[in-house]
Amino acid sequence: MKRFAVTAAALLTFLSQGVTAGATEKLPSAIPPAALARLIASSTKISTLPTKLTTPLSKVEVDRVDRYYLSLKIGCYAIGNSCTFGSSKLKKTLVLLGDSHAAMWAPAIIPSATAAGYKVIVQWFPNCPVADVVPWVTLKGQLGTDCSAWRTRTLSAIANLNPSMVILSEATTFAQSDASTPFSPSAWQSALQRTIAVVNKPGSKVIMMGDVPYFAVSPAQCLAAHPTDVQQCSTEVVNSIPQDRQMTSAESGAAAATHIAFFNPDPLLCASTCSPIVGSTVTFKDTNHVASSYAASIRDALWKGLMAAKIK
Repeated sequence: MKRFAVTAAALLTFLSQGVTAGATEKLPSAIPPAALARLIASSTKISTLPTKLTTPLSKVEVDRVDRYYLSLKIGCYAIGNSCTFGSSKLKKTLVLLGDSHAAMWAPAIIPSATAAGYKVIVQWFPNCPVADVVPWVTLKGQLGTDCSAWRTRTLSAIANLNPSMVILSEATTFAQSDASTPFSPSAWQSALQRTIAVVNKPGSKVIMMGDVPYFAVSPAQCLAAHPTDVQQCSTEVVNSIPQDRQMTSAESGAAAATHIAFFNPDPLLCASTCSPIVGSTVTFKDTNHVASSYAASIRDALWKGLMAAKIK
């Protein structure tokens, strides 16, 4: 899994540049939900790399959130203008909280939510899951104690905002408490419930988004090697290798235990298996992050699914 690190000095430099919260590229057109369902159903039959991809194969691995929202590039560490989207006159507030697996959904959630009358606040910290854990950060070779401190501050700030909606999303594949010990699903669920309890307030809809499937090899790299055998690069919806599995059961269990809504995004990504291409778009930019162009294109279906998600 790709990891990102940021120093305090780098963060201050970035913020001092006055980066706007606007999009750097125009969002792609949204695929209507019914059309998307047909494309996903037929995605497992794609055998040859399309001649014209939405994002050229050579650029897929940089198909990140900053393609459309520059201020989200390295993280959002404090509630402020650089990570707030929509008119200040909007009465309702939506908070998107988590790690890079929250940020990757921003190109879908921001345009949909602002169109629906929400001011959107994005709060994300690299390698910092929603669950109340101190994660092992492989890139740094150490525990993410800075993550825990940030999470505590941010949860307190969100609780004081009284948002109308809070959407939680996180990476769970390879989640470890030290260099060699994965978190158990039960421990993860308990930790997630502690976080949810802080933001689950009367009048606020809280939605837990399930984590996404995992590709053993970056789709762009695999497709370059197998342009006439696209499905060689597909992956299972739920990986058969235990350490590669997303902890969907822990996330849905935490949602049920705390009486919040749960939304599983897998049907917007995969059919019986997860093809690396849906329509003419490569779905993942690397092994575990949805490509921003794909997230943006499925925004109508994603928003519809989030709104339909029921409180347990």
